[in-house]
Amino acid sequence: MNFWITTDTHLGHTMLTDRNLRPLGFEDKILKGLKGVLREGDVLIHLGDVSFGNDAEWNEKLKDLPCKKWLLRGNHDKHGLSWYISHGWDFVADTISFYHFGHQILISHVPQPGDYFDINIHGHFHNTDHRKHEPKISAILTDKHYLLALEFNNYQPWNLKNVIDDFRKRNKK
Repeated sequence: MNFWITTDTHLGHTMLTDRNLRPLGFEDKILKGLKGVLREGDVLIHLGDVSFGNDAEWNEKLKDLPCKKWLLRGNHDKHGLSWYISHGWDFVADTISFYHFGHQILISHVPQPGDYFDINIHGHFHNTDHRKHEPKISAILTDKHYLLALEFNNYQPWNLKNVIDDFRKRNKK
């Protein structure tokens, strides 16, 4: 079993292409990337902000992925837990925390404050400098926070083990 992570897919968010923040067809690139790596028995952890408009349609496109699907709701995921469960998600929460690969891992959409985790894997900021517009969130960032942005990874999902390995390398320096 592999754990795969994606975040801030914003499927259907046309403003992202209108403003040249993402390439045309980024949704297809994301969906092909997921279908290319996910296998039965795997877990996809989505760090939130699944879609932007046409929520039912976009969530249905993810429903047939051959894995368990966990959603950690983001600021654009406005529906209740039962709505997401009925639209193909196996687990829905705002954050999850577990011990794996020798680390206490907290996974969330927005970075979380605290010292109860070794690593907080999060999304939300994309590859833009809009951190400056959210100073309260930026103020809590430490070397324990690990940002995932699809724009950094050619719109492909990350393997959790690889994320943890990279985190370890970064923190040895």
